[in-house]
Amino acid sequence: MVTPINSTQDSTVLSVEMKTFYKKGLIKFSEKRTVFNQFGQAATIPKNEGNAYEWRRPSQLTKVTGAATLITAANQGVTPSGSTLTFEKITATPNQYGDYYAGSDRIAVQTYDPLLTIVVDAQAYQMAQVLDNLIQLAVIGGSTNQQYANGKVSTITVAAADIINETELRKVVRTLRRNSARPLRNGKFVAVIHPDTWYTLMADPDIREAMVYANEQKSNSGAGSLFTGELGDYMGITFVESELAPIATGAGAAGINVYKTVFFAQDYFGKVDVSGLTADSIFHGVGSAGAADPLNQRWTQGWKMMHASQLLNELNAVVLQHANLA
Repeated sequence: MVTPINSTQDSTVLSVEMKTFYKKGLIKFSEKRTVFNQFGQAATIPKNEGNAYEWRRPSQLTKVTGAATLITAANQGVTPSGSTLTFEKITATPNQYGDYYAGSDRIAVQTYDPLLTIVVDAQAYQMAQVLDNLIQLAVIGGSTNQQYANGKVSTITVAAADIINETELRKVVRTLRRNSARPLRNGKFVAVIHPDTWYTLMADPDIREAMVYANEQKSNSGAGSLFTGELGDYMGITFVESELAPIATGAGAAGINVYKTVFFAQDYFGKVDVSGLTADSIFHGVGSAGAADPLNQRWTQGWKMMHASQLLNELNAVVLQHANLA
């Protein structure tokens, strides 16, 4: 929570120090509430270097299998055919996003509450929602590596009994390992789960006890959490909680909500910003608009950012669609 302005502070004029304070409060709070953003491969377009960022993904070399590919006594002096390597170009173009709140000179001096503090607080959460939603739209909505609980085949067929459980977790880990996906941190994959999903997982005593034990071991070893919202480890997966985790509202069988839990490995998606146009908090006090505000009546508090998300390798994640316990 951002510290409130003193009630005697004149809200029509903020000092440079106060504006800096609010800028830091906005961006730090937003980063704290943003969960998906911490798992992307970060990239920055340098100033005056165009409007798009490019990744190059190499193909896998041909697997060496069978005696025919080996140099033996029978084919000495014969150059083998060798392997080919191709590159796929992946690009992302950041766009600018933002919003603002306009207040008046009267409300600034008549309200009982520290209005600017409340506005900054609300905008910080708004920025986190926008950022996480942009990532979800770009890299989760476009993923074809979907798993449906209890053997179902589509979102609309997921029923109330098709909850997340140990079997589904084992299937996810099996898929990622078959795809040669590399764990994200400390040998573990990461799952972003909704609080309702955490509630369902904790109903299984085996999962609950294993997570409690893992957390105790981590605490005893002095190891801290790696991620914002981290809850615990189980079966080679670190679980991270976010109320912004995606839900397909009413999209399942009989109109139930279907939860989309994302399991990440390394390099699943990239995120791009632009040097000199990173997240910013902008305050304009009463009287700053000149002729556009001839009676000095309005002030504004806003935010803006540049961002793009791009799926890099969909084999490095699994989206599990499932129900949860009521």
